Amino acid sequence: MNTFQAALMSVTCGVGLLSLASLASITAHAQTSSSHLFKTDTKAEISLQTDQLDIELDEKTGTQQAILRGHVRAAQGPLTLESDKAVLQNPAGQVGTIKVSGNVVIMSKNGQQAKGDWAAYEIDKKIITMGDKVTLHQNGNKLQGQKLIIDTLTGIGTLTADAKQPGSRVRGVLTPGQK
Repeated sequence: MNTFQAALMSVTCGVGLLSLASLASITAHAQTSSSHLFKTDTKAEISLQTDQLDIELDEKTGTQQAILRGHVRAAQGPLTLESDKAVLQNPAGQVGTIKVSGNVVIMSKNGQQAKGDWAAYEIDKKIITMGDKVTLHQNGNKLQGQKLIIDTLTGIGTLTADAKQPGSRVRGVLTPGQK
């Protein structure tokens, strides 16, 4: 297996793979990149905007949850998350998890963008998990996989293939010479 195939099997986004100058220099860029593609200030407030907000009682857990519908936008530091719907789970009066679905897009101010069917931001763990048909875009480069896990403290993300599908792989198109 060559370096390019190995990189596509277990893609680590935060180490600069999407900002490659050429395929021949994957290793050098991966080791020296200081970009933190999805890093945010995890202590910053999370601002929310939506067309509709409903407060409901989750009958399974007995806790309140807020349901946002229509053009949902959540921002924290340099990260923005957009979707059709969001559910804020509110155990013990604190927002614990934000689950979003429908046309989910995570954007960073450095031009990194991830799209998927759903995502969950576990605020206390500082982890965003995005799933089903995930596509990463930056500077003409495109990677696709089944699941993306982002550590918002470091900005590093890991894109994986569908483990339940034999032959499933992370796929990408990298554009040499792009910055």
